Amino acid sequence: MSKKNQTQAGGSFFVVLFGLPFLLAGLFILYLATSWWIDYFAIGSWERVPMDIVSVEFKEYSGEDSDSYKVLCNYAYTFKEKSYKGDRVNIESGSSGSSRHEERYEQILEYKNAGRKFIGLVNPDNPNHAIMYREVGMGMILMIPFGLIFAAVGAGISGGSLYAMFKGKKA
Repeated sequence: MSKKNQTQAGGSFFVVLFGLPFLLAGLFILYLATSWWIDYFAIGSWERVPMDIVSVEFKEYSGEDSDSYKVLCNYAYTFKEKSYKGDRVNIESGSSGSSRHEERYEQILEYKNAGRKFIGLVNPDNPNHAIMYREVGMGMILMIPFGLIFAAVGAGISGGSLYAMFKGKKA
C-alpha cells in the first residue's frame, strides 16, 4: 500500500468514527420512540380503573433556550381486590416543552382537591403497571423522523467511508 493510500485509509477511518455517534444516536432515538409506540398500542387493551390521587406536583425546568415541564403524580388503585400504587402519568418519559403538562397537572389537581377518583388504565396481566393518560405526544411523532435522519446520516458517513476504504484496498 502506498503512502498516499495509507493516509487516505487513515483519514477514512476517522470519518467512520465521526459518523458512528450520529448512527448510534439515531438508533437510540428510534429505540425510544418504538418503545413508546409499542406501549401505546399495548395500553389499548388495559382495563380502566379508578385511582385515588395521593400527590401531584408540577415541575418546571429552565434551560438556556426554553423551558420544559413534567407532572409528577402518585396514585393508589385497587385491581381484583388488591391494592397497588403507581406514578406513571403518560407514555413519554421525561419532561418536554408541551403545554399539555400544565393542563394535565391542573386536571389531576382538580380531581385530588375534589376527592374524586381519576380513571386510569391498569395492565390486567401485570397490575403493578398502570398509567393515567394514554395519548400520543408530539415527541412520539417527531422522534421517528428525527431518529431516521440521524441514523441515515451516520450510516451514510460511516458506510460510505468504509466502502471507500475497502474499495481503495482492492485497487
